Amino acid sequence: NVIPDERGKSARFLGILQDEKAMRKLFQRFVYEFLRREQRVFGVSASIFRWEQNGTQYRENQTGRVGLPRMHTDVVLRGQERVIVIDTKFTPRPFSTYRGKTTLRPEHLYQLFAYMANARRVEQPGTRVEGILLYPSTDADGFDLRWRIHEMDVRATSVNLAAPWSRLSAALMELLVPLPA
Repeated sequence: NVIPDERGKSARFLGILQDEKAMRKLFQRFVYEFLRREQRVFGVSASIFRWEQNGTQYRENQTGRVGLPRMHTDVVLRGQERVIVIDTKFTPRPFSTYRGKTTLRPEHLYQLFAYMANARRVEQPGTRVEGILLYPSTDADGFDLRWRIHEMDVRATSVNLAAPWSRLSAALMELLVPLPA
């Protein structure tokens, strides 16, 4: 984010803290690169799942003008018997409230579940598919919520980016620990 000034004699830094899209990409890339470099149990990728029916990929509808969106994951960890889909969410509001009840933001859970369902479809039978919605925080008041949905483990959790590196690193590595079967 360093750009030269108009005269070409100096440079200035464009801040990204106010750019939500840039911060979202930075958080996503940080998690991806951390897991790629720091752990050796899983292969790390950012998979693209294709919409299919009966083994045929959808490209467009009958008119040929409207296609389906790509399902491009943030992080997919593939091990011998486990696949973990991590969807990073850089937002100050991981929850919504409707009629006095607090829930995860539905669109976040629906997106993760679509990724998980497609991961289960392409993986070997018996592979355990798990999903994590990962949110950043900057305080100690984080959260770690877990469910089992359609035989898949789903987790929504936060990591404190303001924590000392040893704690942040440990929290990210803890994402790899499986839930009890």
